[in-house]
Amino acid sequence: QINHIAEELTANNFNVEDIQPVRYREMNIFINTINNMKKAINQLIWEIKEYSEEKIETEQQRRLLLEAKMKELQMQINPHFLFNTLSLIVRNIQRDEKENSILLIKSTSQILRSSMNVQNLIITLDEEIQLLKSYINIQQIHFGNKVRFILDIRRTYSDDELQVPPLIMQPIVENCLFHGLKDVTEGGRVNIVISEYSRYIEVIVEDNGIGMDRQTIDSIMNGTYKKSIGLSNVLARLKLYYKEDDVLKISSEINKGTTVTMKLYK
Repeated sequence: QINHIAEELTANNFNVEDIQPVRYREMNIFINTINNMKKAINQLIWEIKEYSEEKIETEQQRRLLLEAKMKELQMQINPHFLFNTLSLIVRNIQRDEKENSILLIKSTSQILRSSMNVQNLIITLDEEIQLLKSYINIQQIHFGNKVRFILDIRRTYSDDELQVPPLIMQPIVENCLFHGLKDVTEGGRVNIVISEYSRYIEVIVEDNGIGMDRQTIDSIMNGTYKKSIGLSNVLARLKLYYKEDDVLKISSEINKGTTVTMKLYK
């Protein structure tokens, strides 16, 4: 039942029936989270359609529409990530790997809290980096020695708190792992470099996976790629927030890996 619902939500079918509760309290926590997330997304989609049917005359109305759209995009976290992480936690508990189990639960809770808090359309750069570290912790346990993660943070920015949309780095790393490196058995690599320039923060995510062709890159950039909404979602949110066209760039060749460059303007 959970797999069926997850597939429907990933296909953007938010009218699918609720997952029915079971006899296990811990499982029901996740079931209720997914059901509530689905209902919240459905409500936001309905609100956006209602706004779109009317002529938007004032700046205040336009701002409300943009905020609603941003919230909808922010909540499109892949349900499979939650289910896969839950399975990983269960396996580690069964193996009596207590340290890994605790790390997984803490990291998952942090990501889940941020993804469900749709009131926060922006967070600090430091908070976003902490969410990225939580995600890397989870995937490092999942992939083991198959994939090596390198996170290079070149912190030269001042004491001013830089604000960014939440959960914009995680989907890029997720795309590396579950598309570029999905069949890797050893030697996988994900490099993440965060640097500061005068007008923006640059985030470069590079993998040595299977790469992608020009047609796939173009479909991601124009929002028509259906196999994974992660990168298209990030691109849409960055354009809404920064009002810039060069917020995301993808460079890739078949069997030569992929590099995604993101600009977070100050």
